[in-house]
Amino acid sequence: MLADHLPNNLFEGVYKLPSIKVIFRSDKDFLQYISNYPEEQDDLANQKNRRALILDGVNARKFAIHTIDYSYQEQINESGSSRKIHCPNCKELLEMSAKFCHKCGIINFKFT
Repeated sequence: MLADHLPNNLFEGVYKLPSIKVIFRSDKDFLQYISNYPEEQDDLANQKNRRALILDGVNARKFAIHTIDYSYQEQINESGSSRKIHCPNCKELLEMSAKFCHKCGIINFKFT
């Protein structure tokens, strides 16, 4: 994977940023376009999971990074929010998706 953000593609406030390339593990055929050094190509081809090389296109600095592991212990509920709210009339604790309060029956209340 190669992400290339050139200054001419960015908004006006970041024109002075350099060309930055983020290189994750890839095959040697592709890596010959990134580096002329066989040792560096081998290092890039053998990177571990979630590791990447950042290339600064202006001054040729190189940085090695390790991306965050986003694995979660609990499954995230994507079907709706699990936030709780209080009924404005009786202060009963309700699900955010509730259409009316089950305690006092008030309907169409607006949340901010």
